[in-house]
Amino acid sequence: TTTGIFLDAGPLNRLQFDGTGTSLSPLPFYGVGARDNGCLCQALPSQDFGISSDDQIAAGYKRENGFAHFTFSLNDNVELYAEGVWGDSANDTRRESISLLSIWQGRIYSNNAFLSPDLQARILAGAPAATQTTDNTDGGAVETVRAATFGVFLPNNAENPIGDTRQITRNRMSNYTVGFDADISSGALEGWHVNGYLQKGKNRQDFNTVNGIRVDRLWLALDAVRDPSGNIVCRAALPQYDPNGYLRGCAPLNLFGGVANITPEAAAWVRDPYKVASQWIDLKTGELAMSGSLGFGLPAGDISSAVGLSYRKETLDQYTVDPADEFPALPDGRLFSSLGLAPASLRGLVPQGQSGGVAGYTGFPGLRFVGSGYLGDGNSSSVQFSSLRAFGGSSNVKEGFAEFQVPLLKNVAFAQNLETNLAARYADYSGSGGIWAWKVGLNWTINDQLRIRATQSRDVRAPNLRERFDQTRGGFTVRDPFTNQTVSGATFSGGNTAVAPELGDTTTVGLVFKPEFLTGFQTSLDWYKIKLTDAIAQLTPQQLMDRCFAGDTSLCQYIIRSGDPVTGPIERIESLFINLAKQNIEGIDWEASYRRSFTLLGGGPESASLRLFATRLLTNSQQSPGSAVDNLLGQVGGIGLPKWKATGVLSYSNGPWSGSLIGRFMGKGILDRFLVESPVALRNTAGALINTIDDNHVPSVFYTDLNVSFQPTNLEGLRVFGTITNLLDRDPPNSPASIGRTGPGEITVGAHDQLGRRYTAGFSYQF
Repeated sequence: TTTGIFLDAGPLNRLQFDGTGTSLSPLPFYGVGARDNGCLCQALPSQDFGISSDDQIAAGYKRENGFAHFTFSLNDNVELYAEGVWGDSANDTRRESISLLSIWQGRIYSNNAFLSPDLQARILAGAPAATQTTDNTDGGAVETVRAATFGVFLPNNAENPIGDTRQITRNRMSNYTVGFDADISSGALEGWHVNGYLQKGKNRQDFNTVNGIRVDRLWLALDAVRDPSGNIVCRAALPQYDPNGYLRGCAPLNLFGGVANITPEAAAWVRDPYKVASQWIDLKTGELAMSGSLGFGLPAGDISSAVGLSYRKETLDQYTVDPADEFPALPDGRLFSSLGLAPASLRGLVPQGQSGGVAGYTGFPGLRFVGSGYLGDGNSSSVQFSSLRAFGGSSNVKEGFAEFQVPLLKNVAFAQNLETNLAARYADYSGSGGIWAWKVGLNWTINDQLRIRATQSRDVRAPNLRERFDQTRGGFTVRDPFTNQTVSGATFSGGNTAVAPELGDTTTVGLVFKPEFLTGFQTSLDWYKIKLTDAIAQLTPQQLMDRCFAGDTSLCQYIIRSGDPVTGPIERIESLFINLAKQNIEGIDWEASYRRSFTLLGGGPESASLRLFATRLLTNSQQSPGSAVDNLLGQVGGIGLPKWKATGVLSYSNGPWSGSLIGRFMGKGILDRFLVESPVALRNTAGALINTIDDNHVPSVFYTDLNVSFQPTNLEGLRVFGTITNLLDRDPPNSPASIGRTGPGEITVGAHDQLGRRYTAGFSYQF
């Protein structure tokens, strides 16, 4: 809750503080989730049952782009060019304030100085006996104390004295290219075209956290006791634990009642004003290619060819600018490790009496407890949920390719034109070695109205830098199907240097029909099938849980439990990039277009056109070694691939004016293939509860966009344009993608419109 709640089984279970932090009352049951387990409801009905009630639906976004292209002709056959691209964009997102829930839950001791004597006595009597110990921080007689598990989720709003916690992600990129295009006019290669380029680019991404929560100093401030003089102090700041006075600035933090009792001094102690973490990516690439006729071939025509060489190198470097924003430190920037209070390798504090896995270390003096999600090396960063661990890496690839266009038949009874396309590419990747890719295509023009096309290809994609080297620590909340409970824990996610290239076999067959009896009309129909082997993917913690439970034992190794390897408590989940054994996608694409010129309104040449695109997905499945096929067809939640998608574009132009009305359709689907739809609890034949959901359907949605442009005839090269996206302001269907620390995301990002009606205006000018 936002005012604080005790969560241990027994007499303290579900007792929540009032807004003043002075009294406790039972948490009412509002009919969502189970009373004693399985419900991570983090707000009350008065707050719209969602911690995002004070949040925006999506991040604020700002973007600036620039582009320049220059050409220079040396002569009639050689042209040089140079171009530059620049971009600067930023996302501004509201983030969590203090979050003590699940594995990040706190612990309140019965001698906490902010508790009344009555509440101290209730905790001493009702807290788990296993937490019982002794203490005499006030210099008096040794007293018996116990500790109760405490949860709170502070709202990030104007009432919070810590301030507005935000994540500003800024991305700055630049890319420069120089190249040439040349036609050979004499010699053995007369008629051939040669081109080449060199390119250098860089991208800097800054992750700026404003008013972040210091989860190192937070635990020091939470353990508030009275010193021998009766003053409320941080326990770890007592002279017997802090003889050098390093923690004299520690301000005790009172979270009983939520934000109501946080002092300005305590807010400053747990606040990190500004953290900057940066990621740099550098790209260097070049290519030399030539194309032309070989001068020989079959009677249908000469064979044409294209050959070339290319090289690409990418380098990535990621780090936090100020170490005091990544590792435990005082507000003045001094690292606890430099003061001898913590090991230099740990991003989280370790209580006194524990080693944190570091030989010879005995914990932070005077510190009694740290939530497991913030503990030692399990913590992602000293600034809450802002992990960007330092790492670097580079990769390069050298490629050679050749392509041949071979005319087979021309102007015969059953073929106006029949030709084949043959292509091969060899790539030598620094991380995985050499590998071949190839393609065979057939293009059969029967007559002016009908053309048939087909391709078969072997495609290769090597892992990129992030898939090989990225490192991130964080947290998760998942539904554990083995225990039928909702649990949280720590995650290690990111790169995997052992990941191999993915291989794809793609087959397409289609036809194009352009009837003579309907001038301006054309339609095409294509069937495609893609079989991926060793597909590179990063499964979410929930996907790992579900697929392990469904029998994919190869994925169970990434779920680390303590005790029983099947039902024991989850310590962490490793969400790495891995090679899935197989992924199959099959579907049909249909396109139709009709264009007609006419005179209706006058004022200039008039025309109208209608284009329709539709996709029907037939297969979408994955399969790992030793497991059954996992059918994803029709699941919209989290994946965004419904069976049906369609787009229609109605365009009209009249002289300098043109406009388009665009309709976008996304078909219905299900939210989660692993859930059974039922308004009541269900059990399997063994008596275990089945994971259910009240409504597992995601409805279809139709969006409308409008584009208008104007090109004045008296100012050649100028184009002014405007767009309205989601013209009718259609809301996205409710399709929560996953459950996280801040509850479920309301919609499937990337599949549905998040922002509603929005406007764009601009101009372009060609010199």
